[in-house]
Amino acid sequence: MFLIFMGCSNSNSKEIEDFSKKTPLVYIPNAGCPGCISFAEEFLLRNKGSKCVSFILVNVLSEKQLKIKLGYDILDYLNITLENGEIFDQYGVSGFYPFIVYSTGKVDEISPENQGALKSLEDYLISNCDL
Repeated sequence: MFLIFMGCSNSNSKEIEDFSKKTPLVYIPNAGCPGCISFAEEFLLRNKGSKCVSFILVNVLSEKQLKIKLGYDILDYLNITLENGEIFDQYGVSGFYPFIVYSTGKVDEISPENQGALKSLEDYLISNCDL
């Protein structure tokens, strides 16, 4: 019985902190607007490990390809998680564009029609981040 318990334990699991109640969430879909997703991924790379913003990578088809694209340690950061399923409807967005959800409930799509969304998020982080 003891061996079964030890076999099922995960000694390498990372501690998950719930950032969602206090930080903006940036949802990045696996497919959609290529330029918009690239801008969001560049922002992610500049802010990986930040306690001021969290990233949810949605419907990733291959963790291996993700790690090749964004770095093999990308999923080791506490502010980066994966999520599968249809989460876009609950926020009233298309799913074609990355989007930001602020703690106030405000939702901003990162799209050609809203090119300032990431700049607005950067300004928000400068004003509201307690690092």
